[in-house]
Amino acid sequence: MILFVLSILLFFLVYKCMPYMIAFAMKFKLYDIPSARKMHTAPIPRLGGIVISFFFLIGVFVFDFFEHTKDFQLFITGGLLIIVMGVVDDLVDLSASFKFTVQGLVAFIMVSNGLIVPIPDELLSLLGNSEFITPVISFLFIVGVINAMNLIDGVNGLASGIGMINFFFFAVLAIHTHNILIVGISILFLAALAGFIPHNFPNARIFLGDSGSLLVGYITVFCGLDLIQGATQIYALNNYFQIDLILLSCMLLPLFDEFRLFAERMINGNSPFKADTNHIHHLILKTNFSAQTTTELILTSHVWIIMASIGFQLFFSKFIVFVLLSLISVTYLNVHFFRYIKTLSEDYKRTKELLNNIQTDNN
Repeated sequence: MILFVLSILLFFLVYKCMPYMIAFAMKFKLYDIPSARKMHTAPIPRLGGIVISFFFLIGVFVFDFFEHTKDFQLFITGGLLIIVMGVVDDLVDLSASFKFTVQGLVAFIMVSNGLIVPIPDELLSLLGNSEFITPVISFLFIVGVINAMNLIDGVNGLASGIGMINFFFFAVLAIHTHNILIVGISILFLAALAGFIPHNFPNARIFLGDSGSLLVGYITVFCGLDLIQGATQIYALNNYFQIDLILLSCMLLPLFDEFRLFAERMINGNSPFKADTNHIHHLILKTNFSAQTTTELILTSHVWIIMASIGFQLFFSKFIVFVLLSLISVTYLNVHFFRYIKTLSEDYKRTKELLNNIQTDNN
C-alpha cells in the first residue's frame, strides 16, 4: 500500500515541479544550445534529471526507511555518485574521461560487492578460467550500460521511454523473485519518469540531461544484476524462463548501438568518444521518419525484443535465444532496414489513396 501511495505522490510531484525547473533554467540560461547534430532548433533546459533524482531519492528512502539493507546502501552510494556527476556535467560540461572515471568507480564498487555478470562455465573455460575474467567483464558491462543509456538519449522521449519499459519488466520480475528492494526502486523510478515524460514527449520543454540519462542507465544495470544475483530463474514462471536472458534483452538495443558506434568511429580513425550523427535515432531520422515516429519505432522494437526473449524460450535453448536476439539487433541497427520500412509505409499510403479514389469514382 505504501509503495502505491508513494508512486502516485512521486508522479504528481515530478509532474507539477517540472515547470518550475523549466522556468529556473530559462532564467539562468541553463539550457541546451541547438547544433547541427541535435534535433531541437531552440534552446531547451536540460535539468529534468535533477527533479527526477531529488524526488526519487526521497521516495526510496521513505520506502526503505526501516530496512537499509546492504543492497540499499550500495544502491544509494552508486546512485549519489552518478547523480552528482550528472548534475555537474549538465551545468559545466565535464570531459568524457572524467565521466568514465566516475562510472568506473561506480562499477568497481558494484563488482566488489558481488554484483557481477553470470558467465557460463563453457565460456569461462574458453577464456582461460582466470579469476579476473568475471570481474573485468562485469566492470565493462556496468560501464557500458550506464553509458549506453546516456548515448541513446538523443530524441524526445527515447531514454525515458526505454527506462519506463525496462522498469515495468523489472518490477514484474522482482515480484516473481520476491526481491522487495527492486520492486520498490523499479516502481518508484517508473513513476518519476512518468511524471517527466509529458514535458518531454512529443514536444520537449525540458530534457533529461546527463543527471537523468546516466541515472536511468545506472538503475537499469543495478536492478538487472541484483535480480540475477537474487535468482537465476523466475520460479513463479514454471522454472523455465532464464531471468538473465530476459534482463539482457532489456539492455540489448542500447548496448548494441553503443558497440556499433564505438567500432565505427575507431575503424574510421576517430576517437570512440567523438560525437557524431550515427546513433540509432539518427539512422532512422535519415530515412525521413519524424522524431516522434522514430521514438515510437524504437520503443515498440524494444518491447518486441523483450517479448521475443520470453517467447523464444518456449521453443529454443538459451544459446539459440541469445543468437536470435543478437541477429535481431544487428538487423535493426542497419539503416537499410529503416529504408525498407519507410518504403513499405509509403507504398501502403499510396495504395490506400488509390483505393479511396477508385471507390469515390465508383460512387
